[in-house]
Amino acid sequence: MRLDFDKALLAAALLDALTQPTRRNLLDNIIRHGMSTRQEMVDRTSYSRALVYHHLRVLVESGLVEVHPTKPLPQYSLNHLRWSIVRSLLREFRDRGVARKKSGRGM
Repeated sequence: MRLDFDKALLAAALLDALTQPTRRNLLDNIIRHGMSTRQEMVDRTSYSRALVYHHLRVLVESGLVEVHPTKPLPQYSLNHLRWSIVRSLLREFRDRGVARKKSGRGM
């Protein structure tokens, strides 16, 4: 079973966004605490404002995080649809690896 091209491109973009530990930590922060402002994430992580801003921008561009233009400050939340795609892709890759090991083909 092969991934179709569009699914492979989406998988690459999503996984690329998750390869950086700071982004994974920010995403985990959003998952744990829900919708948050940049300043709340700075306070909870001890990352600089510039670092949080940069990595949130990458997460928003990847579609994993959504920005809500609330007043007085924008808030960020998990894009649950994209997150479910990531989880599905990871399960699919894991299952393929298990199937290859069982068939004796290795990885």
